[in-house]
Amino acid sequence: MNRHLLRLARFAFLFAVALMLAVGWDFWMNQPHRQLDATEQNRAISLPNAFAADRLLIFGDTNRDGVTSIADRLDHQDWSWAKGGLLLANVDDDDQDGHPDWQDQVINGSQDAEDLATVRVYLPSGLRQDQVQVYIEVDGAAQSFIHIFQLLPDDAIAFIDVANPSPIEHLTDQLDLGIEAKNFAHQNWDGFANIRVVVRDATGQDIASDQTRLRVAPWVMLPNSARTTDVYVSAGAYENETMRSQLQQHLQTLRANLHEYTTDWWEEMWMQDTMEIGYQEIPGHPRMHVVLRANRDADRYPPTLLAPGMGYITIGEPRYLEEGDHLADWLGNLEVSHPVPGFPLGRIYYGRNAETGVELQSEMVRFLEMQQVQSPVWVDTSWLSIKHVDEVFNFVPGPEGEAYLIINSAALGVEQVQNLEALGAGDLEIGYPPFPVYEALNYVEVNQQLQQQRLNPILEKAKQDFHLTDDRIIQLPILYSDTQEAYGLWSNPVNSIYINGTVIAGDPLSPPIEGQDYVQQTIQQQFNSIHIPVQFIDDWSYQENKGNVHCATNARKQPVVSNLWRNIPKALTAS
Repeated sequence: MNRHLLRLARFAFLFAVALMLAVGWDFWMNQPHRQLDATEQNRAISLPNAFAADRLLIFGDTNRDGVTSIADRLDHQDWSWAKGGLLLANVDDDDQDGHPDWQDQVINGSQDAEDLATVRVYLPSGLRQDQVQVYIEVDGAAQSFIHIFQLLPDDAIAFIDVANPSPIEHLTDQLDLGIEAKNFAHQNWDGFANIRVVVRDATGQDIASDQTRLRVAPWVMLPNSARTTDVYVSAGAYENETMRSQLQQHLQTLRANLHEYTTDWWEEMWMQDTMEIGYQEIPGHPRMHVVLRANRDADRYPPTLLAPGMGYITIGEPRYLEEGDHLADWLGNLEVSHPVPGFPLGRIYYGRNAETGVELQSEMVRFLEMQQVQSPVWVDTSWLSIKHVDEVFNFVPGPEGEAYLIINSAALGVEQVQNLEALGAGDLEIGYPPFPVYEALNYVEVNQQLQQQRLNPILEKAKQDFHLTDDRIIQLPILYSDTQEAYGLWSNPVNSIYINGTVIAGDPLSPPIEGQDYVQQTIQQQFNSIHIPVQFIDDWSYQENKGNVHCATNARKQPVVSNLWRNIPKALTAS
């Protein structure tokens, strides 16, 4: 009897366990599927592309590892500066037809294909039926600013018209989409695109849907301090043959290429004012440089740079401005710092006439703000004749790659002419157009006022805006003409270019002391503390027109930091 009861007890126990397991399995199978934890995610990466999805999914390169895989399903509906898929603005010209690639509805070869971000759709087998239809949809303003292609076997493609959605014709368990943006974030588009996959039955009712959120990469400016591959200069309207010859010699040594553009328009002689060459990049795709043209009526050169890997954009249109502020939109009035604390990609700065309120065109400023990663600030240029920010300060890298601000010092300029007078050089000439040193002493009071009323406040604001300490400031000697409509009486050393370890500046043409140009010696001594040599070139034809070497040139540079998406300001990634 006891043995019989024992058998019954064991049977009841096993039956109860089996029942609980069955109920638990059925319960688990009918619950909404949770997100994978880190261990499961790693396991999922090893799954083949023919992953058998248990629900409808769409996602891009959410984790930004350069590969779109099932691992990207985590948080694929969200986007932040720390994670989420990125798009390229396909503004280069891979088929070299003279037009940016986004302007057509095809993929222009393998190079163009590399400019498309991949988004993947997984269709569960239960949704791949004859009576259902699958749509790819895009919400809001993004419809006008992106293209979507379905990537098919044997390099075939199918354009998906997101403005007029129709059912996808080629259905498999995995759909690969290629997506390009037509532009960067600007005042008419915040740069975001919500891509939605929808499955509908024969009556048009939604059966299932999913979406992923993407953003176009920012257009990023490159600083004077970055490594240079190409330098651009104009010829024709000014007598600058000697300067161009000297520039060519230095660039050969510094391993940079010189490109000359011949023009009969004086406006185009100011190459810095015609354009800014920035870049964009996303994980797993080639970097693309992008030319931003200035809003001037006289700029024929920037569009000629459109090529594979070199994009071209315009923001805004030329506008009429009163005399005195009429050069505000020339792009010598737009610069960016070397990476500084809080801004690993540098911080943009531009000039503003604090007295009239005129500054760089508002549409351009808004465009720069909407890139978010280089947070623009303004600098008071009201007291200058040209009113461009590249006349006031710039940046160079230190021995360890740290940022150094170079800024004009009228006080140091006064010291130069006073020393020259004391050294017996008062009758010798300085600057261009040349004038005697003793006449330069007439400008002492003017420059003392400028130092106190203009340059010192600008320096203090710059230290706050760029998070710099006094030991990161290099002051360079300049003597100005007046307290208003001011310009340098000798070549402005801040209006120079940094090329691969060397500063190239205009010759100040000051008297020699012990066989060496006195102001040149001072400028070189200021740079000695960070071990940067200075080469001086003859820029008189620009100096007489109130500009110098930086104004006369432009450059294509390489990013100071690699992997843009890993160098986002912490203020953005923390939000």
